[in-house]
Amino acid sequence: MKVLLTGSTGFLGSYLLANLNCFKLTPYNRKKSKEIKWQSLQGIIHCAGFAHNSHNKKLKNLYYESNVQLTIDLINHFTDSPAHFFIFISTSTIYENAPNQDYIDESIVGKDLSIYAESKLQAEKELLRITKKKVFILRPSVIVGPNPKGNIRLIQKLVNTRFPIPVPYNSSPNNLTDIRNLTKVIEHIGSNYREIDSGIYNVNDNFRPNIEDILKNFAKESGLKVKLIKVPNIIFRFGLKIISCVKPEISKKLRSLFFNSVKISNRKISKIVDLDYNSFL
Repeated sequence: MKVLLTGSTGFLGSYLLANLNCFKLTPYNRKKSKEIKWQSLQGIIHCAGFAHNSHNKKLKNLYYESNVQLTIDLINHFTDSPAHFFIFISTSTIYENAPNQDYIDESIVGKDLSIYAESKLQAEKELLRITKKKVFILRPSVIVGPNPKGNIRLIQKLVNTRFPIPVPYNSSPNNLTDIRNLTKVIEHIGSNYREIDSGIYNVNDNFRPNIEDILKNFAKESGLKVKLIKVPNIIFRFGLKIISCVKPEISKKLRSLFFNSVKISNRKISKIVDLDYNSFL
């Protein structure tokens, strides 16, 4: 089965290119899109996009061009081609600042979203207009795998400093997605698209480790010893406010890592495929 893969040089895309062996993947190059043989495709896996989770309004046009317009361009080719399915990698940051409840399902949308999350949400809406072909929107939590990006890379940097790391007395469990679970979901959906309903699916691991567990695991993998210093939550939050004056994006990342109260439900996708990996920590 010939499938177009966008974002093949990125963190997730490069992993899929190397490990998603059930499909004949064709990497997408936007500058050479006219050279793609669209009529030979059976599906599209769309991983590309600008992924920095920013609230900077000045970057709105960049996010629109990278995350929305590219998706619209692909939709136009998809609807005119014989391709049967479109798998879009969205983001769980759409649930940012969501109302408190036991578990967040796919019907929820958060508040005061970042420009990144807004652009992904807009791309989702464009895809949901398609009714005559299968469209699958996947919302993974923080993806964990070899050479991770974003918040997980930040944790690795903290461990590699070898300095004592302050942690709050009570940190919240984190929603993570093992990259192998996500690959497994993509493979299963692509191979069985006829039997699976179009729609939005959360993808995250069953196990939700807290920041202390993640720090200790990274230290163990690196052969390092990590010293954690317990700090009262109120003092830790005050420290984050000080950091936000100098490095607001770093402060937001740390706050989401240590005080992530959103519990994302994976019940819908778990009815379709088993999510049994939890080892990339």
